[in-house]
Parts: sequence; structure tokens; C-alpha cells
Amino acid sequence: MIQSIDRAVSILEMFKKHKQLDLGKITELIGLSKSTVHTIIKTLENNHLLRKDDATKKYQLGYQILELGLKQLSELDINNSAAASIKKLSCDVKKICNLGIWVDNSILVTMRTEPAFQSAHVFSSIPSDRRKPAYCTSLGKAILAFLPEEGMEKYLNEVDLLPFTRNTITSRDNLIKELSQIRNQGYSIDRKEYISYMMSIGAPVYGISGKLEGAISIHSDMDDYDEESLNEFIEPLIRTAYEISANMGYQPIPL
Repeated sequence: MIQSIDRAVSILEMFKKHKQLDLGKITELIGLSKSTVHTIIKTLENNHLLRKDDATKKYQLGYQILELGLKQLSELDINNSAAASIKKLSCDVKKICNLGIWVDNSILVTMRTEPAFQSAHVFSSIPSDRRKPAYCTSLGKAILAFLPEEGMEKYLNEVDLLPFTRNTITSRDNLIKELSQIRNQGYSIDRKEYISYMMSIGAPVYGISGKLEGAISIHSDMDDYDEESLNEFIEPLIRTAYEISANMGYQPIPL
């Protein structure tokens, strides 16, 4: 029974990297017989965890997965605590703002807000590329810099610092220096390190007892050419991160 559950989970996790897969490809990836894989897939399909596209004859995640995911997102304390503040921030600075949490050495974006330039309306959504590397994004560096020393060391030992752009920091020593600077100034900067045409700044969010809960970020657009163009957003970013932290129950210890 446990082995069957493990196999079912392995199949579901394939869809983190693939939108659709046919039976043959799933069989190849998992290394089991086609009959065994077919039985597992039918069980997942019957429980609406997978569904078959009639047009392509390939499998993709079922609506039950979406329902469970949306329920989890709606119940995340940080999402509930941050929603109003991050929407206001997005309206004030007229930029895309993200909220992310630390999951398995990477960043999971749990909320995105976009300003509506023609009105005061702002909508929140979950971006399709919601999983992001930590070492080259402002959300990730804002969390990574404030991890306990052993947590940061564990991350650096487990993650390869691969280049996404020519600006990506791929040297361990240089990243450590960058994280030290982030701790001193209280915010992070993504200098076109993840996407070649986009910069962003990020700040950590804390909860009860000073627990690091996540981070928020403000993203540039094509009109922002250099780091100075983001300077005016540092104060509202840090203020909003503090406001969300307070909503999460954070109370800084008096010096």
C-alpha cells in the first residue's frame, strides 16, 4: 500500500515540470511496467487527481488538485495577513508586487498583485511560474539572507548556483557577501539576475516570535533601466513588509 502511494505521488510530481504527459512517457520516467503505471493512473483519474485531454490523449493534473491547492492558498496565514497591504502597495507604486514563501530551497510565489492603471482596481493571482530559485531573485535573497546560519549553510551546500542571465551571482563567496549586505540594509535587489530585462527589490516578512515567514517584492518593468529607478520604492516596500509582519503577530524586541 505504501509503495503504491509513493508511486502515485511520484507520478503527480512529474507534472511540476510537464503540463501534459502520455502513458508511454510516464512509464519511461518512472521505470515501471506499463500495466502498473496504467493502474495507478486510472486510480488517480477516478479520484480527479489526473485527467485525460481528449484532444491530445495525454494526462494532466485534475481539478481536484486545483481545488486542494486553492484551499491551501486561501488558508495560508501569510496570504490572509498580506492581501490588503500588498494590494495597496501595488496601487501606490504602480508596479507588480509578489508575496513568496520558502519551500524546499526555493521560493513559492503565493500571491501576485498588479496595478490597474485605468482605475483603482487591483487583482491578485498566482503566476504560472510560481516556483523560483532563491539565490537570484529578490524574494529569495530577502529570505535567504535572514535564515539562521545553519540554514544558509545547508542551502549553499545543496544548491548549484547556475546562471540565468549574465548578471546571475554564481560564486558562493560573492553570494555570501551579497547576503551580508542585504542583512545590513534590510532589503534585497535582483539586478536582472533571473530575468534579463527585469529588476526587483524584496524585504522579509516575520511572524510571531520573530519567525521568518516569507518576503514581498516590487518588480520593475521595461521602463526601469537601472538600480536607481527602484530607490524610490525601498521605503514603501520596507514599510509594507513591517505592516504585514505586524499583522502576522510580529513584535520586534526593543533594543
